[in-house]
Amino acid sequence: FEQDLEGNVIPQGRYDLRPAIPGSDLVTTIDRDIEFIAERECKATLERTEAKRCTVVVLDPSTGEVLAMVVVPGFDPNDRSASNPDDWVNWAVLGTYEPGSAEKLITIAAALEERAVNAATTFEVPDVIEVVDGACEGRFSAAGDQINGCYHDAERHPIETLSVRDIVTRSSNVGTILIGQRLGDSNLARYIDAFGLGRKTGIDVPGESPGRLNLDPTCPSCFASAAIGYAVSVTPLQMAAAYGAVANDGVWVQPHLVRELVDGSGVQRPISPEERRVVSAETALVMRSLLRNVVESSEGTGGKARIPGYTAAGKTGTARKFVPGEGYTDDYVVSFVGMAPASNPRIVVAVVVDSPRIGSSGGRVAAPAFSKIAEDTLHRLGVPPDAP
Repeated sequence: FEQDLEGNVIPQGRYDLRPAIPGSDLVTTIDRDIEFIAERECKATLERTEAKRCTVVVLDPSTGEVLAMVVVPGFDPNDRSASNPDDWVNWAVLGTYEPGSAEKLITIAAALEERAVNAATTFEVPDVIEVVDGACEGRFSAAGDQINGCYHDAERHPIETLSVRDIVTRSSNVGTILIGQRLGDSNLARYIDAFGLGRKTGIDVPGESPGRLNLDPTCPSCFASAAIGYAVSVTPLQMAAAYGAVANDGVWVQPHLVRELVDGSGVQRPISPEERRVVSAETALVMRSLLRNVVESSEGTGGKARIPGYTAAGKTGTARKFVPGEGYTDDYVVSFVGMAPASNPRIVVAVVVDSPRIGSSGGRVAAPAFSKIAEDTLHRLGVPPDAP
């Protein structure tokens, strides 16, 4: 119908009736039961640790389907006045953080793939290393790398002979840097890119962050920092997808929230996500074994991620929180990213907890949430137990 400039219908004006064009139904990948499980455990984690925020992503590594994506605190979209504007953000795809030791998966997988090491290769590992002379005496600084070239293990220890398996199990920063040095800076940068860090996953929601990489070849310490999960910022979704590649025999699959479109005639149009091989199936198998040791070994940092009746493999992450303009603060972002069953992974679960007040490590804060989410999700999917 015709209207005047103020939007009023003109009497006796032209009236044209056009039938509506049927749209398509959108079928999501979200499983509401798994979403409920993840939200429940996120809330429980906040109550237990008095943290600022909890984010969870649950993926099917073989298809890239996002089974759950949760951020707590959340908000009521019908009444945003009752929530903090920070809570309106989908932190799973937009929020970035330095992953700390969880990123060591990429460093170790790259070194295995390039045949720089194998699981039994040993290193003489001190508890501190400086990659630039004088760094540990404060005589070196690098733009964009606040660690400034001096690196410590979490606990003091004499020089020890550690295998690659030991280094992963105990999450040795110094040992991982030594592996990264043998791998080489250019190779490390190539695999960081291949695993999807520093670029958008392409998930079908707006506002995704690509993260940030500080891999300047002229920076003497940036690659050592990147090897242990500093000098890089990632989203929880990127980390879940990276671990998904190891769970999926070395093939990275693009995460997505839309399974298919169904038009008005009932014709289904499945979504075909991007896939790419990042490491061989052999390397992925070795990595799953190393990550399983993190959970099952008495020396591992991920003991609280054990799942009753199932094997699990994963890695803790504990990183001091970086605030632009302030540098590193006394707060931490902690995480656990893992897969289950370790023998034939059906799910990948990433748990990221921002600024816990009770507990300050991924093993103590995030791993218990991973355990419960993974256990209940495997039951929901009908996955048979694979452990005594």
